[in-house]
Amino acid sequence: MTKINKQAIDIGQLAQKLAQGFYAYSAAMAVANDERAINLAPIVEPGQIVPVGRVIHKAGGEHIYDFLFYLEWAKTE
Repeated sequence: MTKINKQAIDIGQLAQKLAQGFYAYSAAMAVANDERAINLAPIVEPGQIVPVGRVIHKAGGEHIYDFLFYLEWAKTE
């Protein structure tokens, strides 16, 4: 009978997630570098002076960021 190595399975799953994350990042950078990407920016919300993006925390709460600043940062950095 073959013994299952849980650590080997965990490492394999982590490697798969890293590869998938790399592909997702590559796709996102291709979109960010397209000159039409700016058209995807959200509208300026009441109380804001720039379009903002939001990162929602799993445990509640959020980070709010300057969408256009980080879109440009993604292109150059």
